[in-house]
Amino acid sequence: MLALNALGDLSFNDLLYEGLLAAEKELGFDVSYSEVGTDISTYEGYFFDFCAEGYDYVFLRSGFLDLCKKYAADYPDMKFIVYDTTSMDECEADNVYLYATASFESAYLIGMAAAGTSKTGVIGFVGGQENPVINDFLVGYIQGAKAYNPNIKVCSAFIGNYNDTAKALEIATSQIKTYNADVVFAVCGGASLGVFQACYDNNVFAIGCDADQYVVYNKKGEAKLAENIITSCLKKMDSSVLNIMTWISEGKDIFTDTKAVPLGLRDGVVGIADNENYRKFVPEEVRTKIAAAEKDIINGTVKVQTAYKMTQSEIDALVESVTP
Repeated sequence: MLALNALGDLSFNDLLYEGLLAAEKELGFDVSYSEVGTDISTYEGYFFDFCAEGYDYVFLRSGFLDLCKKYAADYPDMKFIVYDTTSMDECEADNVYLYATASFESAYLIGMAAAGTSKTGVIGFVGGQENPVINDFLVGYIQGAKAYNPNIKVCSAFIGNYNDTAKALEIATSQIKTYNADVVFAVCGGASLGVFQACYDNNVFAIGCDADQYVVYNKKGEAKLAENIITSCLKKMDSSVLNIMTWISEGKDIFTDTKAVPLGLRDGVVGIADNENYRKFVPEEVRTKIAAAEKDIINGTVKVQTAYKMTQSEIDALVESVTP
């Protein structure tokens, strides 16, 4: 069983579903899914419904973590896999596996791409909800942008959800027209459509998230919006789901870890989308530096700070340091 927010976002949730289908096709698992939305107050009901069905493995979003801590041990024949947690999360139950995605690493590369492509020296960021997961993208983005251009300015704002396309359009348009941002990074799920529309309307560049949204939007018949998407910050949830189910099918006991397992560039589950638009619009010199930085992050030469290990005041100070 895979519990996700809702299908159709052309991003995070659709990738999870693709991973589920791959596990069915390639590994032979019987699979199902449930759209649970974002209202955490409803999750307890979903949790006990899943338990009543007696699934062998249940993938749950991070909002279910407290329920797993409280009740998972009561269902020893079931295994719970909680995705998109923070790297600081823990669960003592021996039938729960937590994994965090090192989005700050790929966001660092995206920050370099944005700063290296910008002509105005101002870039934007539109997040969904302001929470540790989205802040991890923002923190990595700023670090990468500053590494490429120490004088870069970054305007950032949050919608408050992942589906308000009109609000995303409004925020991105403001960043473009008020602050002269000419590259805007959309980290807001289905609402990213609004950011892409604003960038298209104002003839500036956009950067997608989770999936390669240049490819996705072209496939969905939105070629005009795709034109301005120069790359995407890949968070390969499809690969994560398939990898975990592969480990399980091979007999690997992944449920011995009580702390969240971070998966990043080294594991191939995050990255930067390299497609024809990336090669067309991001200068070769910039792409070369990004490739070098990726290797340096993997081998530990470059250390990128994660929002999960920062206080809110430290995050605020970093954001303020680059605010136009």
